[in-house]
Amino acid sequence: MEKYWIVDNKQNRLIFIKEESIYFGTPKEVNNSKFLFHLKKGIVAENIFGIPYAYIKRIECQSKSQTIKIYFGKDSEDEIYIKNDLVKNEIFDYLKYQLSKFEYSERVPSIFKHTKPQLFSILFSILAFLLTFNIAEEIENGAKFQLEGRTGIGSILLGISQFGRLKVIIGFSLLISIAAFSFVQKNKKRGLTKYLIREKSKK
Repeated sequence: MEKYWIVDNKQNRLIFIKEESIYFGTPKEVNNSKFLFHLKKGIVAENIFGIPYAYIKRIECQSKSQTIKIYFGKDSEDEIYIKNDLVKNEIFDYLKYQLSKFEYSERVPSIFKHTKPQLFSILFSILAFLLTFNIAEEIENGAKFQLEGRTGIGSILLGISQFGRLKVIIGFSLLISIAAFSFVQKNKKRGLTKYLIREKSKK
């Protein structure tokens, strides 16, 4: 069974489902009558990406996002961009119908799970600030530091600490503020998420 959607979107103008595979992309000839004729006949354009159902492990559809995320293969993922919520939900519901053996659930993800990269960024920035500020303070009190071996994060922090405590405070305040702003913006997009998850085979 074939079904397709043509949407007003730069990233994915065409979403096409055929023979237990989902295809999406932006073919240039999407409005061409010949292309549409072939599409209705189930002929897939060569320049669009396809994922067989057999490779799909999980699908996510979040209420506050314009994407449907597809996790497939060993550790691959891709997104289908759809601005229209009605179309996005229609596509997800069709996939839900097609993938009837997948486990369906819906929930609001935890703050930690949804904003984990941003939280780690804030935590790393704070720890780096405390260490750099401490080094800068000791340098101003006459201490001398010498790094041995390969250069790495330690040498970078030592280099920053040479600018003095005041500039360390200003620099890291800006860095932590950016990380905090990113966290707030990401958390605003946390909403009800619908999941389709492949059931693990029982041994």
